[in-house]
Amino acid sequence: MSVRLRIGTSLQRWNCEVPDARKASIAKDIASDEPSLRLLYITPEGLRQPKLLESLKEACANGTLVSFAIDEAHTVSEWGHDFRPAYLELSIIKQTFPSIPVAALTASCTPKVQADITSVLGLRDPALIKGSFNRPNIAYQVRYKELIGDGSDSAALEDLVRFILERPDQCGIIYARLRATCDWLASALAARDLEVGCYHAGKSSDARTRVQRDWSNGGLNIVVSTIAFGMGIDRPDVRCKHFGR
Repeated sequence: MSVRLRIGTSLQRWNCEVPDARKASIAKDIASDEPSLRLLYITPEGLRQPKLLESLKEACANGTLVSFAIDEAHTVSEWGHDFRPAYLELSIIKQTFPSIPVAALTASCTPKVQADITSVLGLRDPALIKGSFNRPNIAYQVRYKELIGDGSDSAALEDLVRFILERPDQCGIIYARLRATCDWLASALAARDLEVGCYHAGKSSDARTRVQRDWSNGGLNIVVSTIAFGMGIDRPDVRCKHFGR
């Protein structure tokens, strides 16, 4: 959202963090004949709220509702069956707004997931636009921890430090499976005078927001994180390092 705001797009979000008074203002704008809003970010749960749904119906009747875009559409299949059942209710979009185009976007979609998306969203003979999974600009390298020095955590850490120091001024994300590993790595790298941020679900919302903001605007080049860090990041020059422990 911050990127869109910087380039002048009129947008809003609708989720549990938005106060009711603000939601009422957004709904009123959406339902008006000449809404100022151009882009609204919502969660699947948001479509369960009558206030939003009714305002979207008004927009459809006024001819100002032009499309729905469902990002990370594979979550319809992966999350909808247990973690977030509201994803399975997204068929309400085509049921309620049959004339409005729907785009389902994903970068990780098997044929089974594709079929799930089509079924759950109620799409009929959708146009499929598919690119290659091959990314020739991406290189993969596997380094076995057991073969680095004496195979210890400290040897792997020193190898990681060398990797970073050989690439000054480059940015990257170091992924680890556990929060404790993230905390340990971030502290160890900071002790080597490296400027590093730590991001995982155990951190406060303010701390996570600060790390993501600083990393996205170039003020911070190294982030140690669990898979919690990844949605919405936007830097074209990033390297990824997966630290197994």
